[in-house]
Amino acid sequence: MRWPRHKLSTPAVLAVTGVEKYCPLITRFGADTAGAGQIARILLPTANLGRIGVKGVDLTASYRLPAFSLGQFALTLGATYLSQYKIQTAPGQDGNRVLNGVGEMGSIGSPLTAACPFSGGQVCFFPRVRAQGGVQWQLGPWDASWRLRYISDFNLGSPDPSQGFSAAPGFAHDNPLVLHYGSTTYSDVTVGYNVAPINTRIEIGVDNLFDKQPPLLYGNNAPQANTDPNDFDVMGRYYWGRVTVKF
Repeated sequence: MRWPRHKLSTPAVLAVTGVEKYCPLITRFGADTAGAGQIARILLPTANLGRIGVKGVDLTASYRLPAFSLGQFALTLGATYLSQYKIQTAPGQDGNRVLNGVGEMGSIGSPLTAACPFSGGQVCFFPRVRAQGGVQWQLGPWDASWRLRYISDFNLGSPDPSQGFSAAPGFAHDNPLVLHYGSTTYSDVTVGYNVAPINTRIEIGVDNLFDKQPPLLYGNNAPQANTDPNDFDVMGRYYWGRVTVKF
């Protein structure tokens, strides 16, 4: 935006809200201009008031066994262990709130979700452990894999009244309701066949093989899906197929 060029007087000191330190950010038109005394420009600097402290460990491992008559097997594991996810809403300021997210799911309207940088106003989820592991097998043109997806247990609502977070919105903060949910594990299987002469690969698979259902979070704590569709499988068991041709 281009501001009109006028001779500006010394910034006026006007503390409408009583906070005079912001007055130098306001400049006004000088006394020799048609808009004398009116605001010419307001500077809006960006200040980072919040802070997020994260601690954890990431682990990745893989091992390929020697090939033998039944084919070759490989093992893979990728995991994240979260030991701290702490949000401070305004460090060093009056009213600063320290919110602890590890092992918690912040429901809609909770302070944890309101301060969460990526929730978009929906649930904000911080499982202590996330992991994927699997076994791959290959023999000639054939291959197959079995993958496990793991999400550790969590609480909805905090027993600490300072978190202001109950599993039942409106429930007394000095006696919050806490619901505990167990861990979730999904199994996915895939079988593939390579047709080398025509550069084609055929795959079929089943995701969520055992039809594991997502945790029910109830309407007051979750989007319209009654669960967290960003982290849990809401489709149940489903089958798929794919043909890939390279040319």
